[in-house]
Amino acid sequence: MFSRSLSAKIAGVGALTVAVVFGLGTLFISQETNTTLSDQNTALQSHVADYQAAEVQNRLDLAARTAHELAGTLGALKAQGVIDRTVYDNILKTLLEHNPDLLGVGVGFEPGALGDDAAFAGTEGHDATGRYMPYYNRGTGSIIREVLVGYDQPGAGDYYLRPKAENRAVAIEPYIYPIAGKDHLITSFCEPIVSGGSFAGVSCVDLDLSGLNTDMAKVKPFGDGFVALVSASGLAVSHPDAKNTGKALKDADPGTAKAAAEAITSGKGVTLDASDWRHLAVPVPAGGTADKWAVVVAVPLATLNADVNQSNHFLIILSVVSILIAAAILFVVLNKLVGSPLKGLGKTFDRMASGDHDTDVPEARRIDEIGLIGKAVMGFRDSLRLKARADADEDTRRQTGASEERKRVMARMAQEFETSVGGIVETVAKASRDMKNSAEALNMIAANASGQTITIASATEEAASNVRTVAAASEELTASINEITSKAQQSGDIARKAVEEANKSDARIQELEAAASKVGEVINFIQAIAQQTNLLALNATIEAARAGDAGKGFAVVATEVKSLASQTAKATDDISEQIDAIQNATRGTVEAIHAIRDVIHDMSDIALAISAAMEQQGAATDDIARNVHEASKGTDEVASHIHSISVATQETGDASSQVLETADNLVTQSDSLRQQVQQFVAQIRHG
Repeated sequence: MFSRSLSAKIAGVGALTVAVVFGLGTLFISQETNTTLSDQNTALQSHVADYQAAEVQNRLDLAARTAHELAGTLGALKAQGVIDRTVYDNILKTLLEHNPDLLGVGVGFEPGALGDDAAFAGTEGHDATGRYMPYYNRGTGSIIREVLVGYDQPGAGDYYLRPKAENRAVAIEPYIYPIAGKDHLITSFCEPIVSGGSFAGVSCVDLDLSGLNTDMAKVKPFGDGFVALVSASGLAVSHPDAKNTGKALKDADPGTAKAAAEAITSGKGVTLDASDWRHLAVPVPAGGTADKWAVVVAVPLATLNADVNQSNHFLIILSVVSILIAAAILFVVLNKLVGSPLKGLGKTFDRMASGDHDTDVPEARRIDEIGLIGKAVMGFRDSLRLKARADADEDTRRQTGASEERKRVMARMAQEFETSVGGIVETVAKASRDMKNSAEALNMIAANASGQTITIASATEEAASNVRTVAAASEELTASINEITSKAQQSGDIARKAVEEANKSDARIQELEAAASKVGEVINFIQAIAQQTNLLALNATIEAARAGDAGKGFAVVATEVKSLASQTAKATDDISEQIDAIQNATRGTVEAIHAIRDVIHDMSDIALAISAAMEQQGAATDDIARNVHEASKGTDEVASHIHSISVATQETGDASSQVLETADNLVTQSDSLRQQVQQFVAQIRHG
């Protein structure tokens, strides 16, 4: 469809033009955007490298300055004749205490530089010959003093041999050094101690690189990059892969190693792409010495190009959407201005081809090129109209000559038609009247049958309604009986529970009565004791009277005992009366509970009898309900059959009515046909 549309073709050409323009613009913008984003990424990567380089340089400078100041101080003391090694120990220890970022400080003096070494042979802070070689460090967490080792061995003793040989401050390559029995990756900044213009020894400051390594490992440029610190000889001071720390990176990470080497050699920043990574390295002066290290910031190229790719994708999508929108707008506008008018002219030609020579040409009222085409179509339409009129006049002249001959033929045909068709029409009219009479009789019979069927259906429906009423009442009666049965069963259950509780109460009351009896026995025993006590008190009183003054005290006690015995007897009498009252009440309670239990037994029996009777009544009611339900179903079936008969009767009545109506129409049509035949014959005869 669109391949045949002129609007679509023009829109396609326009869209292609727009696509070319957008493509060139997108290419230019993409290149500029790529350059800008690449510059931004490089600047950010360079900023990270510069910041990390500054952090590293600050730490290295601190250690280098400390070594320089220590060498100057000790050289000045020696020049002034101060060779007290205790003074030097205090200086070293104090220096380390005030610089917590340093791992250790140490000095090593030439043989005899501080006097008689033999006097200190084997003492703390000295070697076997007595040379002063103290090394203060934090290897155990607290400051301890050890002795420098390996100072006379190339490689292990570079911290002493290089400053002496080169006569300058040096930064020792990172190395593993045992401190307090534990290996540490450290670097040392060592400077010669000069006194009186002569080399006297070396001062060294050690920096533990593990803290620097930990801090750098936390830095993740662009989320998945890393920062590495490489020494002048290519050793990894800090690297994301911990197993490479302290080792040469040439084989393990050649890209990082190469970028660091170029930065150290050239003394300026270097950018290098290798193994899908971009390495940016900047040189770091090692504590103001002639040695240099390098900080390398590495970021995956895919990460750096992610923003560029995203920007390119956005530009491509924007261009495609813009091209599609432009094509759609072109199609709509061209279809409105060109396509629709041309389609209208095509439809006008179709109407003219079908013989409509008076059709309107609205496009002719336009003042553009479409209007010119419309005016040409109007001229063509007018020419067709004139030709059609000329053809019509010629046909009229040809038909006039044949008119008389046609009249003669038509008269002969009318006579023959009237003779052959007239009899048939009369026969059809007679048959139609007979069918009408039969249809009237059938319609009357169907009407009577329908009336009787309606009466029977009404009676059947009333019977069905009564049966349904009885069924509903039966269902309600069944529900009531079920409810009464349930309540009776519940009453029986409650009565049984009440009997059980009454039995329990009876048992408890009997236990109470037994306890009361036991209490009565105890009271009687107490009363007997009280009477005996009273007699004993009386005897004591008599004996006290016989004793005279010597028995007065005993008489008072006997009197008190007698009084207490009397009070006890009185109290026990009161308790005995209360116990008798409790026993009497208990016996009354027992008798009442027995009576209640008997009544509850009777209630339980009555409830069981009611439940049994209700179950029998429920069964009988269920039978009634089933029978009524069956009767209801039978009545519904009869009503259904009556309804079917009524419907059939009604359909018969409708059919007979339709037959009657058809017969009436047939009679009417027969009469009309006879009249039309007569008129047709008359018309033929009169030409």
